[in-house]
Amino acid sequence: MIFDPVIIGSTVDTKTGFATKNPILAEDAFGLELDTMDYKVGDGETAWAELEVVGNLVTGEAEDDT
Repeated sequence: MIFDPVIIGSTVDTKTGFATKNPILAEDAFGLELDTMDYKVGDGETAWAELEVVGNLVTGEAEDDT
């Protein structure tokens, strides 16, 4: 039996938890890795593993859109 992926809203988990579950975040939903403080923003279609890290809450580093 094949199931459609579940799209979730904003969430937090560990790096390992996200890797294991590999969720699809809803469009503009925020996902935060509690152990690394890296965050990603969903597009409603792309699984966690394929999303780019947007930034880090500790270092303040953010990906440049330019």
